[in-house]
Amino acid sequence: MKVITVFKSILVITALSGFYGVYLHLVANFEFEKEIKPTASNWDLFLESLSGALPTLAPFSMVVLALIGYSYLITINQKQ
Repeated sequence: MKVITVFKSILVITALSGFYGVYLHLVANFEFEKEIKPTASNWDLFLESLSGALPTLAPFSMVVLALIGYSYLITINQKQ
């Protein structure tokens, strides 16, 4: 049972780091776009930063990985 608790903790840390990574990529892309287009509106900069130099949604794959791990835990609990 202790192993499952550790695994759940690792899944939570993985998901949180994925969300934090998305935030960091978005902020970096926003700042990059702001340097290129200093007169653009914030909304335009935000839209441009979604497809900027750093892949904004790439760290979200860690959240997906955590969801896969959580679904594995659900499957294990149903078999017991």
